[in-house]
Amino acid sequence: MNRPEVLRKHARLYLSCEAEGDPNIRLLGELRATQAIDLLVKYVDYNDGTAGLSLSHIPAAQALVQIGDPSVPKLRDALRHGNSVWTGDRSIYRFAAAAALGEMHRQDPAN
Repeated sequence: MNRPEVLRKHARLYLSCEAEGDPNIRLLGELRATQAIDLLVKYVDYNDGTAGLSLSHIPAAQALVQIGDPSVPKLRDALRHGNSVWTGDRSIYRFAAAAALGEMHRQDPAN
């Protein structure tokens, strides 16, 4: 199995279960796993159950921020057309996408 297949499998494993997944999703960000962008964007609004506006509770959004520029086009699409697969709530999904894009801009205003 090559690296992209391992990363996709790892991302699917995390997203197929809700428990104890945050370290796995954070690893995808640390690895800058561009192969996982589609999957991370799909679940960008999944949170750790804590209410708040901080990205610290939204691991997929954090991972996309760490991946950086390669995730921007998919996040922009999510902001325009996305809908949550978890809750069906478009506003929470769009908030998470916007928050990730905002954090990227905060870290690098040139973007």
